[in-house]
Amino acid sequence: MNYKLIIAACILGLIFTQIFIYQYKRNPNEYTELNFVFIKKEGEKNDSYKIYFDEIVETEEKVFCYKDDFYTILDYSNGMFLLAKYPKKIKENEKFNFYFEITNNLGKEWNYKYYILLNENIVREDTITIKNKEKKLIREELQISSTGKNKVSIKLDTKEEIYFYIEVV
Repeated sequence: MNYKLIIAACILGLIFTQIFIYQYKRNPNEYTELNFVFIKKEGEKNDSYKIYFDEIVETEEKVFCYKDDFYTILDYSNGMFLLAKYPKKIKENEKFNFYFEITNNLGKEWNYKYYILLNENIVREDTITIKNKEKKLIREELQISSTGKNKVSIKLDTKEEIYFYIEVV
């Protein structure tokens, strides 16, 4: 048996593996941000809240329910959460708006395909082109006919996802 050929094949395999890893290694500075944006309604004073909880609220998600109101965590620092409040209830077939923002930090212009889902079913899809280091604000409008607690999700083709729950009465 020719051990020199086996050793040479192993070395070539290691070299090709290193080249492959280097070529397809994702830069940690290249990413996409997907966030909800809360627009103040006319007459409202604030769209974000500082809440000091009088009971423990545990969640691994960025969206949670506390005393029948839905919140998303916008920021966390020094033991305090900056929260934004969602509409908690709407009437059946009532139209409501929500906004979200996509920030491109992928190092190049990107065509994002996004999906609006209601209870894991796609209700709308669209594509938007965003230049590197640019943000785009997207306004969506939904009308929900199924009563009860409904999950509204936004998913990108780059695997980011955000969502909130809304109750239809």
